[in-house]
Amino acid sequence: PASQSATQSTTTPVPQKDFWKQVSVPKFEQWLRSSGIRLEDFGVALALDPTGARGLVATRPFREGVTVLSVPMSNFALSAASLLEKSATIQRNLSAIPTFDDVRREMTVFSVRDPILLQQMYLAVLLAAERYEAAVVPSSSAAKQYGPYFDVLPHPAVNDAVVMGLHKDVLDPMQLMEWDDHQRVFLTVCRHLHEVWVARSKSSSAAAYSGDRSSSSRASGGGGAAPSAVVPPVEVLYWAFRTVISRMHLLPDRGLAPPASHTTPTNRTLTLNYESYAALKAISENESFFQRSVSKFKGLFGTREDRDVGLGASDFRLVPTLVPLIDFCGHVSSSNVSVEVQPRPEVGSCVELQAVSPIAKGETIGMCLNRSQSIAFTLYRFGFLPV
Repeated sequence: PASQSATQSTTTPVPQKDFWKQVSVPKFEQWLRSSGIRLEDFGVALALDPTGARGLVATRPFREGVTVLSVPMSNFALSAASLLEKSATIQRNLSAIPTFDDVRREMTVFSVRDPILLQQMYLAVLLAAERYEAAVVPSSSAAKQYGPYFDVLPHPAVNDAVVMGLHKDVLDPMQLMEWDDHQRVFLTVCRHLHEVWVARSKSSSAAAYSGDRSSSSRASGGGGAAPSAVVPPVEVLYWAFRTVISRMHLLPDRGLAPPASHTTPTNRTLTLNYESYAALKAISENESFFQRSVSKFKGLFGTREDRDVGLGASDFRLVPTLVPLIDFCGHVSSSNVSVEVQPRPEVGSCVELQAVSPIAKGETIGMCLNRSQSIAFTLYRFGFLPV
């Protein structure tokens, strides 16, 4: 039966218990404060529970239109470009880490060609490298830069056993089969990418060992063991993918934010707003990723004439991005905040939550997550069905 298949044939891999650290909210808050973010100054508090549910709660009232939370992209945003540029772990192991072309090839085998999904999987590959280094080498730059954030994220990213226990009786057989297919396809892709990673790591290690041994032998006549290349387990790679698809926002590539305003020859002021969860269906209706960005946000970018006078849409290409705190903003049936990117003095581009309606003290801060995709994929992505 389909229900049996959905619960038994593709079980989400769970890493060894001793790999994941205990969630430390105080350590996470201390990490935020060390980078200049004090939640109490914004009037926001974390509301996490043992099941891994995200949550932000207002500790004071907010008026419509005010900034609820602001997070500098330069310090906190994790995109493929930022990790490639800043991560010492990734730069050191770049020759072994699967490339975007590897991701595209493996995904295409299963007829997955959507550019956003391809970029999500590539971000997951890089995230897995950074997360694993942070866990196994506590003194590493990855641990210092992102360790407290990684430790507070839920593991597994989505508890599929619990999800199916709650929803399998309300899904029809075709929906259960589709959910099972998502598990099978993306887990298989992760396994194939992991095999590529292992093979290249062995090749890189052998080449490095050969060179080192040759130098060492000439100097001392000795040998030695080949260095062991560190590759994240496939479970960590799959965790990273599920984390990315459930928590990412589509934000400007390389953290570029538009000017706070842009005055056109017709004296109209243009700003950009990014409500990425609601954007995916509209974005996917166009042919290319560049066209997707322009089409979805054409009312925000302005007319072609507007773009010709300097507000270039290519400067604001949208890519999957994780932003600590912003990704804790949970689902509510009616959004009380939107996600925006604004330039701020001294800190540069910031991802911000802006109140779109009055928020009372003690109220959950959230937005209506994407409900435009199929029920099965929405359940696979978020672990619940937005209503």
